[in-house]
Amino acid sequence: MSVVLMERRGLFFLDAQQLVPGVRAMVLRLPPPDSLRFLVAAVLTKYTFDVLSIFNVVELYLHPMLFGPERLSP
Repeated sequence: MSVVLMERRGLFFLDAQQLVPGVRAMVLRLPPPDSLRFLVAAVLTKYTFDVLSIFNVVELYLHPMLFGPERLSP
């Protein structure tokens, strides 16, 4: 394997490790198809957690048009 490719893989795992601690060790224990699935699921799960955490602290904005014109009149 090329040194450049190995370095790039190392950088990738450093990035992934920041998102999901322990991900590199788990991925390297799995066969290739499963490791890719695990990696994508782990990163997607972390992203989803982060997005939902934002929704927990930011007030929900509902555009007035969602309620229809009859709701806009007193």
